[in-house]
Amino acid sequence: MPAPTPSSSDPAFLALQRELEDRTLELERTRAELAATTSSRRESQVYFEKSFHSSPAVMSIARAVDARCIEARDAGAARCDVVEPVREEGRIGQRHHHKGHD
Repeated sequence: MPAPTPSSSDPAFLALQRELEDRTLELERTRAELAATTSSRRESQVYFEKSFHSSPAVMSIARAVDARCIEARDAGAARCDVVEPVREEGRIGQRHHHKGHD
């Protein structure tokens, strides 16, 4: 025997239908916000990367937790001659040459 079909005038059915519509609209707004945030973050990241890699200044980015070098930009020798922190000795900024780039 098939389940009874709710009447479109049934108050419980109408309440569920309104709740479904409200949640659907909320989901659509959340998706739009997520898309806008993702797009904005991507644009910001591209701008930062271009600025970082095109700058003539010597720069590095390090993790705050352990001062480990994540990315380095040395004028004229990007990524070959990077800043490598030495925490044990309390020195930050010691040069380290990568193999094959001497």
